[in-house]
Amino acid sequence: MPVSVWSSLTIASAQAGRESQYKKGEDISDFAIEKARFVGIYTLILVSSVGSAAYGVSLNERAHLAMPLVLQFLTGAATSSIFTLCGTLLTDLNPNASATVQASYNLVRCLGAGAAIAAQQPLADAADSGWCFGVFAIIMMMGLPLSMLIEKQGLEWRRAKALKDSRKDGI
Repeated sequence: MPVSVWSSLTIASAQAGRESQYKKGEDISDFAIEKARFVGIYTLILVSSVGSAAYGVSLNERAHLAMPLVLQFLTGAATSSIFTLCGTLLTDLNPNASATVQASYNLVRCLGAGAAIAAQQPLADAADSGWCFGVFAIIMMMGLPLSMLIEKQGLEWRRAKALKDSRKDGI
């Protein structure tokens, strides 16, 4: 198990008042898995957003070839990490349908990427590369409040859903 996963699960287990780490297949209804999985996501969103905006500026200003390549690497690594964190959280929340969850997540991710690619050239033609990637950076920054909301309210939402489901089963 990677160190980051181990440490985040251990810390979250301790915050939940458990003496041991949560194991695969255990009930996580009393465990804030959202906090455990979203460790570091704010930094990744910032790196991805700032890197994307800087990439556009470097293209617009015709910077040395190394500059956009380095920024592209940083942005790509951060974005891939964000997708991995979110996909892992979705799998944790739906352990009995993990293949379905990952397939639907990949479909939504690819449709979003396709829409962004389709919008990129007209936006770059209307403005310039700096503004084009600046707009994408602002859209990426919208993920910050959403991830904060999920991290803060996720456990409460799962408890409410479980209560609703138990009432539905009891009727």
